[in-house]
Amino acid sequence: WFLANLSYQEALSDTQVAIVNILSSTSGLFTLILAAMFPSNSGDRFTLSKLLAVILSIGGVVLVNLSGSEKSPGRNTIGSIWSLVGAMLYAVYIVMIKRKVDREDKLDIPMFFGFVGLFNLLLLWPGFFLLHYTGFEDFEFPNKVVLMCIVVNGLIGTVLSEFLWLW
Repeated sequence: WFLANLSYQEALSDTQVAIVNILSSTSGLFTLILAAMFPSNSGDRFTLSKLLAVILSIGGVVLVNLSGSEKSPGRNTIGSIWSLVGAMLYAVYIVMIKRKVDREDKLDIPMFFGFVGLFNLLLLWPGFFLLHYTGFEDFEFPNKVVLMCIVVNGLIGTVLSEFLWLW
């Protein structure tokens, strides 16, 4: 989950939002393929109707994003690679959850996201020091306005959206 989100954010810093959204929408295709390769139940088998649904979904994202995208030649294609990597990692995340929890009523969603946050906090904080002391990225505490935006974005953009998606 963390690596999928990191890849998505890296892609946003390297290329257009429209391209990132289009390529990130391919996570449905990767999920379909991985679920067919590693099924958790009989409903995970590959069907043409599922493939058509994924293609229509990706097509819708392409149409919406192309209608509002600007042309910018020479943009770095590394953002496209980050988007595809993020989509693949998100598909792995979804398929692995499905393999561990076969029915949704078995998953306590608030506890699940609590543990995701706890593991991120406990396992990833040394990265701050590594990035800061290597000079790759300087760490500084945000001001109050930026901190409030981070908290609101985290609660609404991540917690609420993931909660509703899983529910």
